[in-house]
Amino acid sequence: MKHSIRLVVTWCALTVFACGSSMDDVIDDLARQDAAGEAAMLELLLAKDRAVGPMVEALADPDRAASRPRLAHALAGLVSRVSDPRIPETLTSLLQSDPDPAVRSAVAIAAGYYRLVDLSQPLLDVGTYDSDGNVRHHSLHALRLMAGKLPADALVPVRERAAQLLDDPHRGVRGEAAIRAEELVGESLDAARTLQLQAQIEQADSAYREVLQRVPKSKRANYRLARLSLERGDIDAGLQRLREHGMLLDVPRLTSSPVIDGRVDEASWQSAIRADAFYQFVSSHQAALPSDVDTELYLAHDDERFYLAFVGFDEETAKLVRSSAGEDMVIWQDDVIEVYLDANLDHRSYIHLGVNSEGMKSDAWHEGGLESRDIEWDADVQWSSHVGDDRWSVEIALRFADPELPSPQAGTLWGFNFVRTYRGAEFSQWVRTYGNAHSPDDFGVLRFM
Repeated sequence: MKHSIRLVVTWCALTVFACGSSMDDVIDDLARQDAAGEAAMLELLLAKDRAVGPMVEALADPDRAASRPRLAHALAGLVSRVSDPRIPETLTSLLQSDPDPAVRSAVAIAAGYYRLVDLSQPLLDVGTYDSDGNVRHHSLHALRLMAGKLPADALVPVRERAAQLLDDPHRGVRGEAAIRAEELVGESLDAARTLQLQAQIEQADSAYREVLQRVPKSKRANYRLARLSLERGDIDAGLQRLREHGMLLDVPRLTSSPVIDGRVDEASWQSAIRADAFYQFVSSHQAALPSDVDTELYLAHDDERFYLAFVGFDEETAKLVRSSAGEDMVIWQDDVIEVYLDANLDHRSYIHLGVNSEGMKSDAWHEGGLESRDIEWDADVQWSSHVGDDRWSVEIALRFADPELPSPQAGTLWGFNFVRTYRGAEFSQWVRTYGNAHSPDDFGVLRFM
């Protein structure tokens, strides 16, 4: 039956709607969000050059407001089927001056979907400056989708424009801008790090600062400049830069210790340092985009222990992904938290500790990266988890013990990171790492008070 319907629709289109539907009827049907609307889209695409004139005329008709966004998308879909200069001319005109932002957005979306490189310049020159945030967002996204078809010299102005939009009021624009701006950072940052590794410190410092002149809010570039400051002995400047960009936490000393029951309701946690800004960990780009999952992290210490509390907000805790095995089992596909501690700040060796919502724990010592995992090592740790109606939480108390976790003094610095896995698939980090989460050379910093 489905094949019969498809054949009827195709035959109708090829005979210029000989089945009874007029071109006007088909264009009007585009406004419908049902099978008739999809059939209308197919008919217009199959009609090819015979549909171009009526579609261009309909797009100029303000009385067809309901159909015009999808009509713009359909017209863009004809580019690969029809060589007609009216198509790119009309699409460009719509993007530049159409009064309906939904139509302008539709053009930008279609340009990305169909990789219409002929529209790349209007998208950059007009779309990214549009007064409507959705149009700016879709224009930047379209330019990212068609990047593989653009020459290298055409990508530079796109990335530079993206760097100007990092503070845009529209969240989608900020996200796209961050992704494109980090592409601008990439090669320059690699060159600066090479200079640093070659002990050309002043040149490296200048190179990092040049990157930051172009993309001032780059997490990667600010982190690397801060690390350079620390390594050259300018401790205050390095720590201040890390603190300003959310990559350093000052860990206070507690006067009373919390009860480790997983509930995070003791008054002592009110004296802890709190972090609630977390970033998506993905492999498709290197921007630090805010996580969509709300998380709170609390850190503190006393003379004997390092304390950590996590609160993961979740409106559907019944859907938490949970394992049921014992300790040191594979919990990494669960709703789980991961703690990374580089207590000697060598940016190489670290403790890795994970706890899922069932309170199952896994811990290991890593001498140098993911492949160096020693699962026989056990932390001296107390932990507990709790699942409520709209959140789950974990409390951890790690006892200080040489050599992996020596007792800190005031001013001691540790490398540190934290990861929350949501539904076993979505990852958010306190400090964004690159390559994988087991990257101690990218960890943030704790400063003990």
